[in-house]
Amino acid sequence: MRAFEALSGWLWVVAILGFAAGSEKPKKVKREARLESTALDRVGAYLSEAVLPVYVLHQTIIVLLAFYVVEWPLNALLKHLTICIAS
Repeated sequence: MRAFEALSGWLWVVAILGFAAGSEKPKKVKREARLESTALDRVGAYLSEAVLPVYVLHQTIIVLLAFYVVEWPLNALLKHLTICIAS
């Protein structure tokens, strides 16, 4: 079960890094176009700065949830799935 949980966590990290790497493709843009800021660029800049507080709060909630879920009278697989789905 520990190996399954470790593999599950590792695969989530690899998937997130893969999606992040795929979204950072360089664009060939003329100099005049770089000076213009679109709404999508502003939203992207805001979200890139807002991700850390969201991550910290999300992690705290998962730890609190897991603290109580591990006490439930279920097998380890159901506990793991409950925490993953709730997160």
